[in-house]
Amino acid sequence: MKKTNRVIITFLLIFCNFSEGAALEPLDSLAQQKLDSLNYRRNMTVDFYQKLVFFSEPSLLSPIYLDYNTGSKKPYVLHADVKIPIGLGGPRWSTKKRDDSFWMSYVEVLPAFKVRIFQDDPENGDSSIPVRTPSLMAGISYIGASSKWWNKVVAVDEHDNACTVSHYIGLTAYHHSNGQDGPELINNELNQYNGNFGEQVVFRFFLGGNFIANNSSMGNFYDINHRKENFKRLYKGRRSALNKEDIFYWRTGFEFHPWEQFGTNVVFKEHYLYGRHRIQLQGGYSLTPFFRDVYFNGTEWIPIDERKPERRTEVFRVIANVEYITDLKYNQGRNVLSLQRVGLFDFRKRLNADITAYYIFPGTTSASAFLRLGYVGSDNYNIYFQNSYFEARLGLAFAFFIQT
Repeated sequence: MKKTNRVIITFLLIFCNFSEGAALEPLDSLAQQKLDSLNYRRNMTVDFYQKLVFFSEPSLLSPIYLDYNTGSKKPYVLHADVKIPIGLGGPRWSTKKRDDSFWMSYVEVLPAFKVRIFQDDPENGDSSIPVRTPSLMAGISYIGASSKWWNKVVAVDEHDNACTVSHYIGLTAYHHSNGQDGPELINNELNQYNGNFGEQVVFRFFLGGNFIANNSSMGNFYDINHRKENFKRLYKGRRSALNKEDIFYWRTGFEFHPWEQFGTNVVFKEHYLYGRHRIQLQGGYSLTPFFRDVYFNGTEWIPIDERKPERRTEVFRVIANVEYITDLKYNQGRNVLSLQRVGLFDFRKRLNADITAYYIFPGTTSASAFLRLGYVGSDNYNIYFQNSYFEARLGLAFAFFIQT
């Protein structure tokens, strides 16, 4: 029995030594090249996925008296734009063509809806028990890019900090309806109380990209050794930020609303009341410092743990949107017997534009305060598309803000 055990132990030792030697054997140059190529593809595709998730538009929530517009409505009890993007992508979402070129893919499922809870206002025919007409806008997007379009280095400074540029293309299809079954017109007047509004599918084609200035210096204002008073006032002696990323991103596209074959109301087609062709532009900026935890030793600010890397944390974001209706035949008016033609350059009824600033709360990755200012030429809240007004909104926003 003991002899058998010695044989088994000897065999295991020989096997382990052989396995260890095989594991330590260096890869040949071809195998190493293939491994490096695979790692490059995986890292690039993950970066593609993460940036598109980060740049998804936030959900907005404004309570009563923090949402003002120049229309005839009383302030809403609640105004919410809820967008819950479900991003599908990752290291395997690429198709290999050649060692130096591959196609990356990202799919976003977007359950989205807009809710306005009106105050009771008999003069304007408003009552809400509790939400009369939600605007449902569920959709799905496909975004793709070649590896040759992504993170292209366009400049390098004296500190080896690189500026990169990326581009992508995409297609979105979404549904838009209000869940009401009332007639579109009552006595030839547009029924904004419970009039049916529905589009089975809307298509949006777009091109987008970003420009990132990596690790650009934040200057002496954030120097923890020489400007500790400024630093203490800004961050209360908890974090330092000597470097940052300036992230600029943009998207331009064309949105097409088909007619009744895709479920759009026939009444709106007959009277050319609804804009079906829209040019859309978006631009954004994100301030993303690299923070380290520090303490003050009586003379200078010192990192708490030298081994702990800097954390990339977004602190501020601003997004501007512009949309313009380009239909040649486009009318306005509540009564279809007295409609007025809207000129192609009549910005009052064709232009939607807004700018929104977000301040991300310290210690969070998904919550911020926001302030929006804008002009609405054609309201995108289902059958209210005839309304035009200036607006100002304040409230809470939720998104996947950058933190690594």
